[in-house]
Amino acid sequence: MRIHERGEPLQGESRYKVYLAIGAIVLVGLTLLGLRLVVGPLEVVLKIILSIPPSTLLQVLAFIVAGEVVRAVRLVVLARLMGHRLGLTGALVARLVGRWAALLSPASSASTPLRAGVIGAYSGISIGAATGLAIIETIYDLILPVVMALIIGLMGLPGTWILLLVSMVVGALWIAGIVFAKTPTVEEMLLRVTGKREWWCYARRQRLIFLEMLRGGISTRILAPGLILTLAAHALEAIAVGAALEWDEGFIWWFIVLEVSYALSMAPTPGGALVFEYGLEAMLDPRALVAWRASFIMAGILPGTLILILVPKMRTYLSAVARSVEDCDYNGSHSSSTPPRDSL
Repeated sequence: MRIHERGEPLQGESRYKVYLAIGAIVLVGLTLLGLRLVVGPLEVVLKIILSIPPSTLLQVLAFIVAGEVVRAVRLVVLARLMGHRLGLTGALVARLVGRWAALLSPASSASTPLRAGVIGAYSGISIGAATGLAIIETIYDLILPVVMALIIGLMGLPGTWILLLVSMVVGALWIAGIVFAKTPTVEEMLLRVTGKREWWCYARRQRLIFLEMLRGGISTRILAPGLILTLAAHALEAIAVGAALEWDEGFIWWFIVLEVSYALSMAPTPGGALVFEYGLEAMLDPRALVAWRASFIMAGILPGTLILILVPKMRTYLSAVARSVEDCDYNGSHSSSTPPRDSL
């Protein structure tokens, strides 16, 4: 029995490494295909990538990590303003690992749940509150890129149609997601699939906590520091664009490229590949496009990969979440937590 218990984490770890490898291969493959279609022959693309000086990559990496440090500070501030304690280390790990997950998943879909898990693991707060915090900061980071991509997409038609389309889809999906979170659909699905009232109760409790966090996160008291720190983070990352473009043009142009890059990276492929390349083709020359795209991927993958050794802390947290489901008092004094009899 002990041998089986010891082998189980190893099997999980092996599957985890396989998923990581597949995600990385798909991301690189789609990116090279996109650059091949937009820029030209693969030999030309690889030649441009290999010609990027290491010092340029280091500068891009430094400014992007600096932007993530500011975002980590924002996450700490948001948590404390809402009555939760989260340290800077946990917030930074959440940010860097979340960025890594965003690149390896379609439409950056893995980023928010993974950040929520890390936030919970380092702070001990419930999964509903952790998810609320992760969603709040995603909304702060989402508003500017989507709005800017919409404006540029409208102004540059027909050449920038892809910017307009992606920004509209991303905005619509987030609005739909928030509306969906307000309904008891998830709880009803869990009840029907598992037949367990404690799962219904736990899902309902966490959804209510999540909605409470969401309302607090966009309140006037929290909005100002959240937006100021968001703009500071984006400004630092705009300088990373300048480094990748060898300091061509000026800060305003770097900022525009950054925001459009973030909007395009939310397209429904790993890292927004194919859509990312086609979208930026309307704004950058081939060499600049390849240099920024390669730098963008490396700066997102390297830090997250280096700190993933810290993520196993999540296992203890998720085990605690599973145990707390069984403790959900659905027949107690909280009558609102009792599911309707005909739901079964």
